[in-house]
Amino acid sequence: MLIKIFAPDFTYSDERGVITQLVHGGYSQVNVVTTTKGARRGRMHYHQFNTEAFYVISGAFELICRVAGGTNEHYTFKTGDFFSVPPYIGHDFYFTEDTVLVGLYNIGVDLPDGTRDIIEMER
Repeated sequence: MLIKIFAPDFTYSDERGVITQLVHGGYSQVNVVTTTKGARRGRMHYHQFNTEAFYVISGAFELICRVAGGTNEHYTFKTGDFFSVPPYIGHDFYFTEDTVLVGLYNIGVDLPDGTRDIIEMER
């Protein structure tokens, strides 16, 4: 398996609703991503330095992962799923439902030297 699937740190619920703590450290960039059904994001890319994690707030999508020169692995994720993609693992998203997700980077895409930690791969 090219990616790691895990659970949030904790979930608390009562009559007011739910609190889900995804992590309590280790990430410096956090994005909320809203995507419409049928869209594609990622364009098969990888990160040299970043571990990227995703928590699906709502919706569903197919994730395709690849090691350079390797075969594809396909995953399907839906509301409540939480997983990470380590450096050098290519990834591309195909959204099967309108989706809202949280993306977390341990370092951040914009690097101190002005470059970006996003490397496109051949599809």
